[in-house]
Amino acid sequence: MKLNEFKEKKEEFLVHLQVERNLSEHTLRAYNNDLQQFITFWQQLSLDDKTHLSFRRIIERYLVSLFYKKIDKSSIARKFSCFKSFEKFLKTFDIHLNLQLKRPRLDKKIPIYLSVDEMFYLLDDISDEQLPTRYPIRDKTILELLYATGIRCSELVAIRLSNIDMENKTIRIYGKGKKERIVLFGQKAKDQLLIYFQYERPPWNDQQEALFLNYRHQQLTSRSIQ
Repeated sequence: MKLNEFKEKKEEFLVHLQVERNLSEHTLRAYNNDLQQFITFWQQLSLDDKTHLSFRRIIERYLVSLFYKKIDKSSIARKFSCFKSFEKFLKTFDIHLNLQLKRPRLDKKIPIYLSVDEMFYLLDDISDEQLPTRYPIRDKTILELLYATGIRCSELVAIRLSNIDMENKTIRIYGKGKKERIVLFGQKAKDQLLIYFQYERPPWNDQQEALFLNYRHQQLTSRSIQ
């Protein structure tokens, strides 16, 4: 496979992931970056290597180079997953790479979490004035909903006003692969939402607006919450 053909198949692969695999925007962006980094590596090879190395050998050399750059293991594992998916996709065009890739073993991380008492202290005992933020009510509402529902950060920022049923205290959530589910929240979270709507959430005309906004009145990102 030549470089121009790879670029063409890369674009087809990303469309395949979006339309048929229904992957999230975050995953699509990561896979696109992974493949683009490989293209950059390929372009920087010497003319002799470009001429004589097979496509498979170029990929293998690229993946080996990642270890020497001391890239985080989780990032390397994702790149391996990307190429395995790409390899499977190419088989539909009768292009067989036979890479035989094996993901690096990841170190298990012990999760850091708050105790119940710590969470109650954060939500109940700290005043709005003590929070180092421009929008303390919004931020308390974020923490309250995360605690009440157990949803992911990425799911929380994707909540639209139309997804919330205040009467039944439910939220329609679209998770990974855009799978839909309903989560419940309690009276305390409902009261906090009402305070947020009254004092900090800008007025809206469209029920499709995001629930949580930044200072530019744009949808809050997962990175901002983190």
